[in-house]
Amino acid sequence: MKKIRTTLLLVLVAATFAATAGAQKGLPATTLIGGKGVLAPDGTHRYVALTTGRQTLVSVVRVHGGQVVRWLYVRGFVGVPVVGEDGTTDGISRDGRTLVLAGTPEGRPNDRVVTSFAVVDTASLRFRRVTFPGTWAYDAISPDGTILYLIEYENYGRTPTYRVRAYDLAARRLLSRPIVDRTIGERLMRGWAVTRATNSTGRWEYTLYARQGSAPFVHALDTVQQRAYCVDLPLELRRPGQMRLRLVLRAGELAVRSAGETVAVVDTRSFVVQRR
Repeated sequence: MKKIRTTLLLVLVAATFAATAGAQKGLPATTLIGGKGVLAPDGTHRYVALTTGRQTLVSVVRVHGGQVVRWLYVRGFVGVPVVGEDGTTDGISRDGRTLVLAGTPEGRPNDRVVTSFAVVDTASLRFRRVTFPGTWAYDAISPDGTILYLIEYENYGRTPTYRVRAYDLAARRLLSRPIVDRTIGERLMRGWAVTRATNSTGRWEYTLYARQGSAPFVHALDTVQQRAYCVDLPLELRRPGQMRLRLVLRAGELAVRSAGETVAVVDTRSFVVQRR
């Protein structure tokens, strides 16, 4: 067993230097193979995925010392979800009990494209596969691991268009109504996920999106109540400038920063924006 763990650790170290995000042309980065993986909420270990394409090795790596303490094999290609172009990873519920690994859309010419996800019980390391027709990506998961939020792409050309969907993991069903900002009534979102900030309870996920020819916006997703708000940012930036924006959460507000300077602040209770 010691020899196996040592071998796995060497593979993981090598993969850290060769880590790549599994992005498709026109799509945001969607999965991470090797590298930092995703940190467990208690900060004691990381989940790291390595793949041959036919199967994926998911390793539980102790943060202090780097030892591989447990692992499992998942058939096919899945990786740790990447939720922003800045490399932010996600995929684990705040209670630490559920890990979601994302696949990439698969399909041959003239065949139906499907996207698969692996839902892992972190205690038993047992998993089940969830598959959807079409092009999908991971978005978020509720703190208790009961609701999985996904991005369903309608178009992923020059400007991706998509909707946020909720999947009930306990009932094993996709909820029929997309998660939208009801104050504006738009069913489709547009843009590229740049960066993300999550509040301390894991309930609110704030994702900053860049848009071609429009101002950036923050998508505030309540993963408990299944609701969302789109907050436009009063920033006159071209897409390259938008891609450099970052989010910082502090008491009652979300700071939007560029090159280390705060350029806008969003009140996380009223969603009122002030430009700085």
